[in-house]
Amino acid sequence: MEIFAHRGIHDENIKENSRGALEKIYSSSAHGIEVDLRLTLDGVCVLNHSTKNDSKLLISRHTFRQLKNVDPELLQLDEAFEILQDYRGVINLEIKHIFGERDKNLGRKCVEVLLKKRQLFESGRLNILFSSFSKDNIFVGSELLQEIPRALLVARPLRLSKVIKRAKVLDCEAIHVSLQRSKYRDFERFVQQAREENIKVRVYTVNDLRTYKKLDMLGVDGVFTDHVEKFFSKKE
Repeated sequence: MEIFAHRGIHDENIKENSRGALEKIYSSSAHGIEVDLRLTLDGVCVLNHSTKNDSKLLISRHTFRQLKNVDPELLQLDEAFEILQDYRGVINLEIKHIFGERDKNLGRKCVEVLLKKRQLFESGRLNILFSSFSKDNIFVGSELLQEIPRALLVARPLRLSKVIKRAKVLDCEAIHVSLQRSKYRDFERFVQQAREENIKVRVYTVNDLRTYKKLDMLGVDGVFTDHVEKFFSKKE
């Protein structure tokens, strides 16, 4: 089963989605890395999970310079690509824009920034996977970046059969399901149905070995974790 480093390899000393978190992937056994993308007021794609940074500034309502002044570790997408240029694992770029955003087009704008980097994907230099909770973001990605595999994120307790239909319409190669949603009774059947449709199922965020083994037995294709090396050491 694939193991993805959730927001890079981070700990109490290394911030998630930071340069250090990305650089440590090279000394990791992870099969892939996941990072979160947001757009600043001046159209710079940066790595940040929440709508606000650590100083409580909204990413989408401040310029990159304003944000960088209070958060020196904030990375641009270009910097992330430079750090990961020799990485051969999967790089999962999650477009975050969906919840609580005033500008409903931020997700599309973020995809358009990726479009300008398409030579990296077409050349095969980077192994990119694009994901989002937003079906609109996924749809835009399927229109503008057809060559990049896509994954649909699921958190709410939707009927999983409906999720598979949605993933097929959006031509997604995978569905990423929250750990909480994976505990529902219908999940095992969902994994089987997804496999029948050649759609991978990955679960986020899994941080204990017992859950990992259970998901492995169910046929899940991969997990996202904050403790990559702990997983591999325990497996050994």
